[in-house]
Amino acid sequence: MGEGEFAMNPQSIESLYLYLDGTSISLQGELEFTYLEGFCEAARNLLEGHVSQDVDETVKAKLEPLLQATLKQTFHPEEIRKAVQLALLKGFKTDGLNVAAITPDAVGILIGYLLDKMLPKRKVVLFDPIAKTGNLLFAVRHHAHRDSVAIAVERDPLFYAILKAFYGLLDLDEEAYCQESLSFVGANADCLLLDFMLEPPSEEAYFPYRAILHHHQNVVEGGLCFAVIFDEFFDRADSPEFRKLLEAKWSVVGLLQLPSTLFRKISKSILILQKQGPSVRRVEKALAVKLPDFQDEASLSTTITHIDRWIEDNLLKGA
Repeated sequence: MGEGEFAMNPQSIESLYLYLDGTSISLQGELEFTYLEGFCEAARNLLEGHVSQDVDETVKAKLEPLLQATLKQTFHPEEIRKAVQLALLKGFKTDGLNVAAITPDAVGILIGYLLDKMLPKRKVVLFDPIAKTGNLLFAVRHHAHRDSVAIAVERDPLFYAILKAFYGLLDLDEEAYCQESLSFVGANADCLLLDFMLEPPSEEAYFPYRAILHHHQNVVEGGLCFAVIFDEFFDRADSPEFRKLLEAKWSVVGLLQLPSTLFRKISKSILILQKQGPSVRRVEKALAVKLPDFQDEASLSTTITHIDRWIEDNLLKGA
């Protein structure tokens, strides 16, 4: 296991996925685990270098050669992330969980690109306080093209176990915390990442509003927030009050409407904010873009060129 030189190899992704999938299925059947519990144990075996579970010798004889063959291979972090994502997608479907908890690759890659363009720092602290399985956090990390520290908060014990396994497989210093998102302080992050799930109607205050306002304190002056929001985000009855609070803490940098082909029956956008402070120039005219289908390379290239030009003229010039 290790980084090596980066040249994305589909065979490497498939090989690691087949190990994770095969071991997860075997442990699921032998130990009455869910698939995702089996996945966490499959990752544990890779990290410890041997089959750690108390299983029948015939099962162990099947798992050990697969494990040792995988340990002899070298994987780039992005190959690891993609293999893990494939295993998690299967696990969510097998275990009957909502796959919406896994942020689409295209969203993470786009945010990583935007962060790279918008925040010209050599090293950044990334913070996802509703990290779920960590796919958004690690996709952004790999596509921001700079040294980074990744901090994650997740309250669900299973997702937290997956997060810990993800950190281990990527050989990262673990900064994952199992607690309520709104109880966390002290991140000092350069970039706040938020991918909100659809919430049922409730009399409680809207969680996305609370999260954006609370985690303002976890971002350094001039730091950015990338929030994946539903298109009804600003249509709520309490939106006017939220906007006042938002504008006192953050500057709205942009709103990018994501293509409908990324999601089933819903529309989402990326809201980009910047933490204000004495040395931060407020954006006068926010970036507003409707992104084309990501498969339409010509239109996407034109749109990205427009975004790059806007960033240069409105964020970087004179900064």
